[in-house]
Amino acid sequence: MTPSEAKFIAYIGSSIYSETCQWMVACILYGAFLIPAILAIYLFLENGLQGYRRKIIFSVLILVVLVATWNYLPAFAIPLIMVKFDTRAEESVVAENVAINPWLDQISWPSIITLLISDGIVAWRAWVIWPGSKIIQYTLITLMFGNIVLNLAGNIFQNVQMDFVTSNSLSMVAIFISLGVNITATAMIGLKIWYHHRTTRILHWSKKRTFSPAGRILLLLVESGALFCIVQLITAILNILNNYTALLSSLQFAYLILIQFFLGLTSIYPMVIMILISLDQSALDETFQHDNGGTINTPSPTIPT
Repeated sequence: MTPSEAKFIAYIGSSIYSETCQWMVACILYGAFLIPAILAIYLFLENGLQGYRRKIIFSVLILVVLVATWNYLPAFAIPLIMVKFDTRAEESVVAENVAINPWLDQISWPSIITLLISDGIVAWRAWVIWPGSKIIQYTLITLMFGNIVLNLAGNIFQNVQMDFVTSNSLSMVAIFISLGVNITATAMIGLKIWYHHRTTRILHWSKKRTFSPAGRILLLLVESGALFCIVQLITAILNILNNYTALLSSLQFAYLILIQFFLGLTSIYPMVIMILISLDQSALDETFQHDNGGTINTPSPTIPT
């Protein structure tokens, strides 16, 4: 066996190992996604679809399920195609690449659509609880508009095989714009829960509760949003480092696995928010429900409009 042949076999082995690990992670995450997805659909149907707002939210929920399923189909199909080829011959490797390329071309679009929907839901949550602040609403609109344009442009440039530097730069900027949307929206929800807690804690003091019912829902939104931001930040950093690392290195392997985890999280996160909405309808409104069935109108802190 010549050194070049040994190097080729080692490369094939590393590639198969990497693909197998990604496939296993994708299968696990899709299974983890189906659980909250089924629960969210069940809760929405049980509570009814009265009103245009609930119908819109339910339509978005179904769209996320369909797009997420589309996203995982290539992950399931590619390994099944790869096992049909003898990777010991270079000609078979070329034929394998030709066979899986149509599936690879489909991977980016569903993941981008899911990410944009997830970002839009987070921005919508912040928008709903700050109905009177124009500066927050304009900030969210601007960030989401830039997020949509850059993600779509980066993916189009990548698919038409334009200049690598241009498409890669757009993808980099899109990642951080998406991160900016999530950080801004999560921070705005966090500010709202702080002010809401400050104005309602006396009412719940006798019941020895740290947060009101609506406050706990908002707290869950902040905690889940913070987790999403942390994972997205780590993914963005590894994306940058991945451009300067060797092919199939340990860093690239970690990046590919984290990408699968992040894509799974972008599908699961909207389901979590949908479940929270179904469990406590007061989180949808400008008022917060009290345990006795009444409402407490919570004034917003002073923010320039």
